[in-house]
Parts: sequence; C-alpha cells; structure tokens
Amino acid sequence: MKVDLNIINSKVFLSTDIIEAGVSINDGKIVAIGKETSLPQAEKIINAESNLLIPGVIDGHAHLSEKSGYPNGEDFTSGSVAAAVGGVTL
Repeated sequence: MKVDLNIINSKVFLSTDIIEAGVSINDGKIVAIGKETSLPQAEKIINAESNLLIPGVIDGHAHLSEKSGYPNGEDFTSGSVAAAVGGVTL
C-alpha cells in the first residue's frame, strides 16, 4: 500500500506519551503511526525536524475575534481556515 503523505522525524503526542515516530496519511485520514521503518511508502514525505506533531487535534471551543486584522473581522469561515492551516480542526 502506498499512502499520500508520511510525516517523519517527529515527536508524536499521544494520549499517554510522546514518542519519536512518524504519521502516514491517506485520503486525508491518519492510517498509521510508528517508526519511519514501519510506515508504508508515500507519494510525499515531510521531515518534521523533531517538532511536536499532534495528530487529529480537534478544538471544540474556539473564540473568534472581530479585532483580528481582517477587514470584516474574523468569522467562522476565516477562523476555520486559519485553524486548518495550523493543523487544528474546529
């Protein structure tokens, strides 16, 4: 099986620990978390350079601000886009 993306060389935050590992993503879903040698081949590889990776983060409570710097303030759409770019799902 070949996946769309592997994020390697990261510190993966899990509910019980932080491990040195990578994450495989296919069709927008996490399909594997493990050592680089155990991940499937990927079309694209991102080296996380030992940065912290928090897979599947969901922010169930967000504050949006009218003073965000956007001409019309920050709304659900612009706030969601900004969160998604940062890797967080609202």
